[in-house]
Amino acid sequence: MTGDAVRGEAFQRSPGKSTRRPSNELRVTQITVVKVLRTNLKARITDALATVTEDVLENTWRETDYRLDVLRATKGAHAEVK
Repeated sequence: MTGDAVRGEAFQRSPGKSTRRPSNELRVTQITVVKVLRTNLKARITDALATVTEDVLENTWRETDYRLDVLRATKGAHAEVK
């Protein structure tokens, strides 16, 4: 059984839901489905983190700092920030 089968059509419809249906459709245990999905998630997170550059981090920090300044200036009142 390959990980592609677990990540395939059986689980694409609603990956946030129970693993029971994909397990039954693929005729594997639920723990097997969970393990394959967890491995896939870890790989996707690792790949995504590898693409983060210093510029992205600096821009994120700058945006966060700006929004905190707005909160301080408005004393926590709701403010639309775009």
